[in-house]
Amino acid sequence: MKDKSQDQSPWPQLHQWRQDAEEQIPKYSDAATLATVDPQGKPHSRVILVRWIREPYLYFFTNFESPKAQHILANPNVSLNFYFKEFDRQLRVSGICMKASPEESNEYWGGRSRMKQIHALASKQSSVCTREEFDLKVFKFQKMYSDSQKPIPRPDNWGGFKVAPHTFEFWTEAEARSHKREQYKKNDQRWAVETLAP
Repeated sequence: MKDKSQDQSPWPQLHQWRQDAEEQIPKYSDAATLATVDPQGKPHSRVILVRWIREPYLYFFTNFESPKAQHILANPNVSLNFYFKEFDRQLRVSGICMKASPEESNEYWGGRSRMKQIHALASKQSSVCTREEFDLKVFKFQKMYSDSQKPIPRPDNWGGFKVAPHTFEFWTEAEARSHKREQYKKNDQRWAVETLAP
């Protein structure tokens, strides 16, 4: 269907949907499926937590040596899918992913609990490791940082990624599969909104 309007921003609707989810399902309101492509062209997906929405970016945080991080560094084209079951809504986002700045990563790291920081230090994410080996590493870092007044520095291999979206699709379930679909596409600095067939 033809464009309804030009230069309308999808961000207010994104914030509203996120707020609705936080009120109804606070534990999982920031969960999304992240899809990446590896150097061999094979797709991969996993559920991540989108911790910040700071226009014009969506942020998540991870180990830079993890498979998803390596995929992104090789091919920055990614997609995110939020599914809000309680509201019969789905939000699809496509964009370009890049590393967050060290300052942004430090800000988020500083707000994490000490136990989460220690777990990040102990984990070589997605590598083969027994639970006993991991627990020993955790114990080692707990001893190293037993002084609760001593800040735990963010390791160089851990930090944020931010997605700069170029496409949003807001999907709402409707009767007899006549679903409502609105797509926003960015051209230069302007957004064009279209209605898609169910």
